Amino acid sequence: MALILITGASDGLGRALAEDLAAGGRHRLLLHGRDARRLAQITGRYFDGEKESRASEEAYDPGYRRRLSELTQKLLANV
Repeated sequence: MALILITGASDGLGRALAEDLAAGGRHRLLLHGRDARRLAQITGRYFDGEKESRASEEAYDPGYRRRLSELTQKLLANV
């Protein structure tokens, strides 16, 4: 099962892609977006509590890239 990182998942094309892939149920998704409320709507609709992982941070935060990289590596280690 592939792990797919979708940035911009809380709105627009990113959200549409996230919802389409989540509805298919064939992929593990790592969703990133700036609006935690909208991300919660997606994860609440398509994922149970065990599968839910959310990241909502501003990309200009100095530690953002490092934390996202660490989270991705952690998830990939469990594939």
